[in-house]
Amino acid sequence: MHAAHKTIGVSPAAAALPACDGPSVGLPDKLRRPLRVCLVAGSTERRLHESYAELEQYLQRHCNLECCRSFRTADCEPAEAKNRRTPDCALLIGRPAAIEKELLWQLEQHCRLGGPIVGVRSAGYALQDPLQMGPNVFGVDYRGRHGNQSTQVEVVQQMADHPVLAGVEPFVSQGALERNFGVARDAVVLLRGNCDHGQHPVAWTRKHNGGRVFYTSLGHPEDFRHDSFRKLLANALFWAGLRERP
Repeated sequence: MHAAHKTIGVSPAAAALPACDGPSVGLPDKLRRPLRVCLVAGSTERRLHESYAELEQYLQRHCNLECCRSFRTADCEPAEAKNRRTPDCALLIGRPAAIEKELLWQLEQHCRLGGPIVGVRSAGYALQDPLQMGPNVFGVDYRGRHGNQSTQVEVVQQMADHPVLAGVEPFVSQGALERNFGVARDAVVLLRGNCDHGQHPVAWTRKHNGGRVFYTSLGHPEDFRHDSFRKLLANALFWAGLRERP
């Protein structure tokens, strides 16, 4: 329990709860407060920072959710653990290749304790850490991208009733389709992407050390303007955090 206080995403009460697939029935009152999310990014790209800001505004406007940021603000400055208030869930977005050692340690401890985590785009392979978060936590099998074509995003019909897909409709991503030939065997694929060169999973869920994990290889700056993509991320945060989205 003491160690849980030091993680980026596990409160003592959440750490004591088993991961489950049912709704958040009978949770303590403190877990009915706004979901606390830490947005983590190691990129200094201006368009991505604008996308993150728009996403944060959307989440706080439409969801019972509080956000804090750990962003890289300059090429010489890694993303730091700037907010000490323990979040419930971590959202890794962009290219988190430059993360301050303490924050990286917190992320590693968070994953080892089965903390809920959501990964977007290159978070699945750019982060070099002892856990090998891409393959081991997110279940990513990244093998490059299919040129600069746009990607047609489609819902896997068998999973259409999954809570992460609530309100999510097919859309076109301006980002190139990532080649994921062999995602983790226990991954539940929710969305697939198509382009002229093939089809690959672009969003899925799984579990790591008992905690819920969501990952999507989508995340081009233009994607953050799609209502379906923003709903996808909001749904994923509440699902991973064992909450019902209000």
